[in-house]
Amino acid sequence: MAGISRILFCALLLTVIFFCPSAHAVTVDAVDISNPACRQAGAQYSVNVLDISNRLYLKAVLNELNNAKQTINVAMYSAYVRIDQAGSPAGQLVQALIAAKARGVSVRVYLDNSDPGDKGNEAAYLMLDSAGIDVSYIKPGFKLHAKLIVIDDETVINGSANWTDNAILSNFESNTLLRSKEFAQQKAGFFVLLAKNAAPRVKPAAVPSVRVSNTFLTNGKFIGAIVEASDRYAFDLYLLLLRRGVGWLPIDYQKTAQYLGIKVDTRSGNYKRDLNIIIKKLKEKYGLIDYRTNAGGDTQVRLVDYLDPAKDYTTPQSGYFNLPCGYWDYGLDRQLLLREKVAYLVCLREQALAWPKPFWQFSEIGMEKTYHVERDIFSLGFQALKKEDLLEIIPSIANDEKHSDREPNHYRVKPLVSPQEKERQCAALEKSYGANTITAARALAQVFDEDNDGDSVEALAVLIKRYSLPKVKAAVAKIAGYSNGNPLKNIAHVAAILGEGGDE
Repeated sequence: MAGISRILFCALLLTVIFFCPSAHAVTVDAVDISNPACRQAGAQYSVNVLDISNRLYLKAVLNELNNAKQTINVAMYSAYVRIDQAGSPAGQLVQALIAAKARGVSVRVYLDNSDPGDKGNEAAYLMLDSAGIDVSYIKPGFKLHAKLIVIDDETVINGSANWTDNAILSNFESNTLLRSKEFAQQKAGFFVLLAKNAAPRVKPAAVPSVRVSNTFLTNGKFIGAIVEASDRYAFDLYLLLLRRGVGWLPIDYQKTAQYLGIKVDTRSGNYKRDLNIIIKKLKEKYGLIDYRTNAGGDTQVRLVDYLDPAKDYTTPQSGYFNLPCGYWDYGLDRQLLLREKVAYLVCLREQALAWPKPFWQFSEIGMEKTYHVERDIFSLGFQALKKEDLLEIIPSIANDEKHSDREPNHYRVKPLVSPQEKERQCAALEKSYGANTITAARALAQVFDEDNDGDSVEALAVLIKRYSLPKVKAAVAKIAGYSNGNPLKNIAHVAAILGEGGDE
């Protein structure tokens, strides 16, 4: 009974502390009742306790993260960060983890992913992963509802607050900062449990790619001139030659014409004439290749090294970016329009420049000046890439009704997925939710240009199962008329209209 009385006394004392916020820490005895071993052994530890409830939380946690020396372990149900608001309270906490990693601290983060329709933790996951932080979701079938931080095997921060702006700025949240090596050691067991139940981290395999010079995009006499002339054939042939490699390359007229979509009539031979016109244009108009023809009429071409030997091309700003071979293997070279192909190359270059950040941003005016092409290449091209599930676009939020100071959108190039893998994913969704539900979800996803995005289709399928198809249709209809750049035109807002909320 004495032990029970002691625990009750500690609980009463902690309750008093919670409702009397103070800058002064209090030393009490505590027991981790979430740990079975502690409950069975009746283990108690003297801990230094500080109440950091409500508006005290952010400053206190940032201070601890910024002063961490060796390790930071985080288990968080919700870490909702908007890419266009990196300076928000939740964003500051994520950035503090990234800064800790940069200065040599070992950082490990676990996030919840129990609802397949909820992508709230995705931005935080991508930001942490791109910074080299060891971050994992909990595997399907389990729900991580903790809001726990353990720092340097001594400091424990626990309570009700998620890493969301609502929790930090407006909610009533009870949080405690405790210092005790023994207590922190017991809490470390919780992270051992999470490690055993973390979803497998699948590292993407090395993707075969072709190097493309930045100068091809940034020098107006190359891509700018090709776009101005709407010269799709020249663009496609040049990229094809890049893939084939360096040195003198023989031209197979019939295969090359078929690849470019030129009708092959072996009787007239007109396709050879058409192809020679394109080859001559690549040399004389654009200065991208050289060619020679032998006495037998066979033509060989080679790429021209148009880089200035006096300049340093080793930096990301002046060197190369990689075009994945899936561009050809998955048929994007045939499927996309010229403006969309150019937009895709620009996205790949900007993504390379932004690394290790997962997102990049650039105004259309700035891109127009950098790449010497008209602005609709980006406004129309980027939207088409989004529809093909090649690009993620996060519209920025305006600070006034006139949108006068709106920041540029944020973008992320998505990994290429083979048609066969897309079919497998579709079949898996139909098995889980039913073919009719997936068909309806895909039709609704067209409103957002996300009908090829499996995650978005699944998110809508979850809402249909939860609320019914008529209700989801009605919610989508309310925002269907919004412009594509409106930050409220997204599936998360559909969920909000339907009353989606949950624990913030």
